[in-house]
Amino acid sequence: ALIGAGAKPVVMPSGVWAGEEAAREAFLASLPDGPVSLLYLPSRAALPDPFSLDLAAFKSIQAAGTKRFFQMLQRLSPRLKSGGRIVVAMETGGLFGRSTGALSGGVSASAGLIGVVKALALEWPECSSKVIDLDPSQPDEAQAAALVRELSFLRGRREAGYPGGLRTILRTEPASLSPPRDPRPMIDAGWVVLATGGARGITAECLRTLAPSGARLVLVGRSPVPSPEPAELRGLDAQGLKKHLFETARAKGEKIKPTEVEASVEKIFAARDMRQNLADLAALGARVDYRITDVADAQAVGRLMAEVYRDYGRVDLFLHGAGLIDDTLLENKSPGSFNRVFDTKVDSAFLIAQALRPDSLKGVCFFTSVAGRYGNRGQTDYAAANETLNRLAWELYRHWQGRVTVKAINWGPWGATTTGAGMVTDIVRRQFESRGIHMVEAGPGRDLFFKEMFWAPIEQVESVGWVADGEAMEAAVCDIAPRPGEVPIARDLVLLKGAREVAVAVMAASEGAALRGKRALLWRFDLVSAPFADHHRLDGVAVMPIAGVMQILSEVPKAFGIDTPVIALEDLQMFKGLTLDAGPADLHLELEPDDEPGCYRVTLRLASDMKRRRYRVKLRLGGTLPAGDLPAPSVDLTAVWPGLSIAGAYRQWLSHGPRFQTLDAIHALTPDGIWTSAHATSPADFVPHGTGQVWTFDPGLIDGMLQSVWIWSRAVQDASTLPLGVKAVRRFDGDPANGPLLAQTRVLSAPHDSEIVTELSVFDASGRLCYLLEQFRGQSSQQLNRLGGGWQGGEMQAVELLEAAQ
Repeated sequence: ALIGAGAKPVVMPSGVWAGEEAAREAFLASLPDGPVSLLYLPSRAALPDPFSLDLAAFKSIQAAGTKRFFQMLQRLSPRLKSGGRIVVAMETGGLFGRSTGALSGGVSASAGLIGVVKALALEWPECSSKVIDLDPSQPDEAQAAALVRELSFLRGRREAGYPGGLRTILRTEPASLSPPRDPRPMIDAGWVVLATGGARGITAECLRTLAPSGARLVLVGRSPVPSPEPAELRGLDAQGLKKHLFETARAKGEKIKPTEVEASVEKIFAARDMRQNLADLAALGARVDYRITDVADAQAVGRLMAEVYRDYGRVDLFLHGAGLIDDTLLENKSPGSFNRVFDTKVDSAFLIAQALRPDSLKGVCFFTSVAGRYGNRGQTDYAAANETLNRLAWELYRHWQGRVTVKAINWGPWGATTTGAGMVTDIVRRQFESRGIHMVEAGPGRDLFFKEMFWAPIEQVESVGWVADGEAMEAAVCDIAPRPGEVPIARDLVLLKGAREVAVAVMAASEGAALRGKRALLWRFDLVSAPFADHHRLDGVAVMPIAGVMQILSEVPKAFGIDTPVIALEDLQMFKGLTLDAGPADLHLELEPDDEPGCYRVTLRLASDMKRRRYRVKLRLGGTLPAGDLPAPSVDLTAVWPGLSIAGAYRQWLSHGPRFQTLDAIHALTPDGIWTSAHATSPADFVPHGTGQVWTFDPGLIDGMLQSVWIWSRAVQDASTLPLGVKAVRRFDGDPANGPLLAQTRVLSAPHDSEIVTELSVFDASGRLCYLLEQFRGQSSQQLNRLGGGWQGGEMQAVELLEAAQ
């Protein structure tokens, strides 16, 4: 339907676009002037399982859906791009096919529409565009109401579902990967790995993690294996190659264009990359078999698969990295270009997946792109292809009923690989970094692939692998308005970024009826706003550390325009901790003046449980930090406590991930205390927007100080310690960046008391005091020892297991 301003809805039959050009022109001429709203409804008929189709039938479904939609948008662009609206309605249950349960099939037939809409939102910012997924079990009236609601939303999420009729958005959250508890198939020399695009780029890079197993690698590409490089070209860099090519042409009396030289240099580097990768994979232990095939050609793929099964009798793992890009804005993109980009990625995946035999198959991994998950300007075709592949992965998972591991990794832009220049130029890299997007580097990228393929739960089919805060970007694109009664806080905050001011709720008389200038804010606590909580897990649940709460509490005055820094947290009481066991939580923080001038009180509650306080503290503000002239302890920094190394403590006793592993060595441990060296952290280590920010209370360093109490209680009491509260946390003028830092923990309680009381201090390399924690109280118990044994994200064991696998 097309809805013009003040006009009745106009039904636009699909036959208009399937018929003659004259019919389309006549229809467009009949439309009212001005911006229009487009409501695009794919067929409600249940589509078949795509793997029951041949390629021609599969392509016809895509042509009638994604590709026809692209053509429609091109012709309607003058009426849509400036002030128009687009709502695409799917009907696959409300979760866009992201379900392990049975569906009616055909999700991938509509998936390309999602990618087009997401990319178009960046190309046409004045057009409100979104895609929704309805639940066919809901009454028609309820589904119609959802459509009208989405048409009325000018901004907001570009992807919203209605499972069971409830409006639902999908967020991308950080997640750690730990080795699976149940044994999973691990690659060995008997495996046959089939990989498209496997001789170059990120696919070849990821294959480096598999090659040491001795597996057979069947690499598929269009280009033949290059012959040895001429001797006169060997060792020449880009500038040297250009000079050589110009001089050779001049010697022959020929003219050569700079663009031709650039193309020749690119081919030379591509050949070098391919030769080196093939040699490296073999040197690492793999048995490499390179085959030339056009993987978008049905007959060629049929021959390839028949030959592979004839020669080896099996395929254990399939990696799909083939693809191409041809970036152009939608209005300028030709149907031929759209088809090439889309078909190269999608048809090849469909053909090979359809030919795979599940009896020997262990896993399938599609290399997709964040262009599909988040959209990208000029890539409507590439975004459509990658979203189709994401949903095809879910359909394969259901098709094989979870017996085969199926993964779709939405990669961000890669930096340089081991042998190649990567996916972007230096100029493009700088453009990405200006938007907060950093390159996926070769080592971490390889590691992520290996963990995703062999560690991640098999029901987690779709994942994102990039170095950016995607949710913050999504919110910026969508320009999500605050709820009524909420005002976004524009101050530059570190952890409380995204907080909103709200009206203060009048509490019960027992809390004090007088508001006395109270102000309140809400902040969403989840793994998007606080990704560092993933590195602080207890019993597998992400927990906000008390050291993180200290930084949060110290930012509350600044949120309300009070720029005098907080120099001390006094009488910090923890009534109940903050966890993500029940999902994201809105934290309600109230600020009120204290009776003592220059001081404030902050009370932290959950918005869902306003009757119960979680934390309460008195903040002392001051213009300058006190002098850190407390005498530093005289400890031999070259001495190491013989009981346990710090690496052993993190592996055996503690449960802290890399962000919180700030202790560097244990120098002494007695019944009276523990002395360690430590290092400070940066906000950039904790949150994506932390570059250039500074801590008030460094949560990584302070948590490390508290970890020393845990280590002491394990060594002296054979028990672990969790925090209860602290009388005061004070800042001094010592410089935490001036390391190495010396941390001292003096135990004030009796050695075997279950409630441990300590005084903790940390000194910089000049002997100046940085932080002092007075009367920190912790509860010690042997039952808490279950919490130790290494970070449950698996980082401590990652290298060891990877080496064992290789």
